[in-house]
Amino acid sequence: MTILILGVLGFVFAPFGFAAAWLGRKDLRAMAAGTMDRAGEQITRLGRMLGIAAGIVWAIKWTILISAGIVIYLNWSWISQRI
Repeated sequence: MTILILGVLGFVFAPFGFAAAWLGRKDLRAMAAGTMDRAGEQITRLGRMLGIAAGIVWAIKWTILISAGIVIYLNWSWISQRI
C-alpha cells in the first residue's frame, strides 16, 4: 500500500515516484523469489507503474519547460539586438 501511495504522490513531487518505482521493483523481486508474501502483488505492480508514469510525466514536463525557456531566451536576445 505504501508503494501505491508513493506512486500517486509521485505526480506531485518527483522523488516519491522514483521511490515507488525502486521499492516496487525490489518488492516484486522478493515476491518472485518467494521471500515475501504475494498478497499485495497487484497493488505493488500498480504503485510501481504509477511511479514510472510519474517519472515520465516529470521528464516530459521539464523537457518542455527547458525548451520553452531556451526559445524565449533566444528570441528575447534577438529582439533586444534589433531595438
